[in-house]
Amino acid sequence: MLCVWWNSKGLVYFELLESCQTVTADLYRRQLDHVNKALRRQGVVTTSTKMFHDSACSHVAKITAQKIEKLDLEVLPYAPYSPDTALSDFYLSRLMQPSLAERHFKNHDEVEK
Repeated sequence: MLCVWWNSKGLVYFELLESCQTVTADLYRRQLDHVNKALRRQGVVTTSTKMFHDSACSHVAKITAQKIEKLDLEVLPYAPYSPDTALSDFYLSRLMQPSLAERHFKNHDEVEK
């Protein structure tokens, strides 16, 4: 299995795991340390870093939450499962929600505009 971390500038960190290796909270915590170090080497201010990960047990475990807090990272909200929405679209949809809350569209063309 390949674990990959990237940002807008490209690849930050990757780790090739053995086929039988499970991503545990401890492994994920160590990966967060490696990613944090890699970001700092790239000159990224890690206190302004936002993370987006799913709700896998290793990602929401107590030791993972403690590590994220210690590294001063912000975790973006994870979307509930929806077959017609890509996970990458969820965060953008949440940002647009306040401005679209009172808008009513008459037809599909207005929505596209």
